[in-house]
Amino acid sequence: MSSGSGTSIACYGCVDFANNERTLAYYNWACAEGMFPPNCTPRINLCVCDADAPNIPYVDPVTDEVCWYDPAAPESSEFLGVIVLNRPVKNSTFSRDVSDNFIEGSILNRAMIKGRSFVYDVLLLATSCEGMAYGKEWLRRLLEDAPCSSSTSQCDPCFGKRMSIRTTCPTGAATDDGLHEWFGVGLVDGLADSDDQANTGKCCCVLQQMTFTMQSESPYSHATLPVGVCNLPVDPDDYTRCYDWLVDCIDCSCEVVECDRCKYDPVCSCFPFIIPEPELPRNECEDCIPLAKIYECCCSDDLPGVYDTTFKIDIYSGIDINNEEFLDRGLRDFVLKIYQNPKGLPCITDDESYEMWCNEVPCTEININYIPYDSTLTIDGRTEKVTLTCGGVCKPYDHRISNTKGSLFPLLSSCEPIMVCAEFSYYNSQLLDGSPGVSPSRIKVDSYLRFRN
Repeated sequence: MSSGSGTSIACYGCVDFANNERTLAYYNWACAEGMFPPNCTPRINLCVCDADAPNIPYVDPVTDEVCWYDPAAPESSEFLGVIVLNRPVKNSTFSRDVSDNFIEGSILNRAMIKGRSFVYDVLLLATSCEGMAYGKEWLRRLLEDAPCSSSTSQCDPCFGKRMSIRTTCPTGAATDDGLHEWFGVGLVDGLADSDDQANTGKCCCVLQQMTFTMQSESPYSHATLPVGVCNLPVDPDDYTRCYDWLVDCIDCSCEVVECDRCKYDPVCSCFPFIIPEPELPRNECEDCIPLAKIYECCCSDDLPGVYDTTFKIDIYSGIDINNEEFLDRGLRDFVLKIYQNPKGLPCITDDESYEMWCNEVPCTEININYIPYDSTLTIDGRTEKVTLTCGGVCKPYDHRISNTKGSLFPLLSSCEPIMVCAEFSYYNSQLLDGSPGVSPSRIKVDSYLRFRN
């Protein structure tokens, strides 16, 4: 049989349950070792993709300790894998109801873009009836239970029952955007025998065709490989601006109390802001005093094709092991601004380029009041979740985030070039000073192509 019209790899949670490269290697191994029953060696012709090739070639289920292999169940070594016969990603999920008008014509009602349905036709391959029974039970439990995806940590890479499918195989492209992933996916119709068993013939114990249906909550998928946009440490030697006292006034009066730095930090209830005395008198003309904020900006070129790009933003609050005062302060007063740049303006690096952007309005502006030291705050536009990793534990952290322009989610940009600017408070950020043991606060922005197909 041939799976030329199918997909070469499919993963659910942490498990690649279908992998043509691996299945073909195990098939060749089983043929060479005479593992199939007499007169029942199947013929397969699989489409493989070089992008799926492992660094170390596949050998056999036992040597590779493949995901379904269990040393306590010898029959698990007799199951060779799953082959996807079709392309589960098919038609658009766009739809619109149409009503009759009063006398003539029609009324177009609200458009809907529903979550995507994935109908899988698969072929299970084994060298024995026992191996086939084991493989069916393994696949059934994976799809129904998704054990890896049941993690309670939102930072777990499989949280939300992620599914990825090879949709296209790159042909010499610099990046592989043909492996798409969906989030919030679950089984809706369980594993069942297929009505079409023409491919299995008399070899029912080594080949069995089955079907099942998955459903995603979102219609969108994302390319699995990110494109780096920014990776900027805060550096006081870079371009700085002073705070506008009328807009950016820092005001805090509180009593320091003992508390868990990783938990919710009401404004000033645990740790105070550090409020330096102005070194110079206030300039009445400019309404500005020398409380410095450090600008770190970077620009990206035109985003490719007709796709949107979804941002994943990681903000690292550095730790200074030589400065106990910093340990109590963490990272405060952080502002992130994302601009579209259709005019092709230069990135902000000095006063001249700063002035060019004075009249430009960011499409997204995010304020973050507080991040504990030695922590990472992640704003993920793919999953539309905000999480904080602190003390080795990941938890939601929405309550310290506010967006003053645009919507936080979906966190997107169109196909125009963009500029991303991070504003660090000079007095409330760990700075890059080159001292031993010092890790600066930093922002990292990755973008993922977003698909609707």
